[in-house]
Amino acid sequence: MSNLRLISDTDLVDGVTTFSATDVFNADFDIYKITINNLSHNSGSPAQIYYRFINSAGSVVTASKYDTATHRQKADAVFDEQRGTNQNDTLMMGYADLSPEASGFVIYIFNPFSSSSYSFILSQSGNSVSGAFMGFKSIAVLKELSSITGFQIIAQSNTLDSGNMKVYGLRVDS
Repeated sequence: MSNLRLISDTDLVDGVTTFSATDVFNADFDIYKITINNLSHNSGSPAQIYYRFINSAGSVVTASKYDTATHRQKADAVFDEQRGTNQNDTLMMGYADLSPEASGFVIYIFNPFSSSSYSFILSQSGNSVSGAFMGFKSIAVLKELSSITGFQIIAQSNTLDSGNMKVYGLRVDS
């Protein structure tokens, strides 16, 4: 029996700046793996990608309760870091650019459904941006004790036009 269970497989809707995945986190798992493949947008400059959580009441958590850090690894420039405390969402965790350039993400979410623990994010992405490759490694914490049942992917500018997202529950054998 596999320790990784597919919960959701969704194609992203063309023409949106925000994509919400609701009711994907529950008491069955403490760890979730999310993959996003072939993420691109439809016009203009590359769109920065952020995440936010959705609580069990269905509200997007935008209060200044996210602490995040991102290490950006550019193929054509010096690596750099971004850090932020008490943010309204995570700091940039990658890009979406014009098709055929696309990005891929692997995200781990820890303890989202537990209302007695903070929710944590570990994220990695590979991005093709304006003909150059860059990778991102990011961490984040939601400093709020609430039950989280979903999340949003936000494109800072432009609209997303393609991508596929899979959500898995992960069981760790003891």
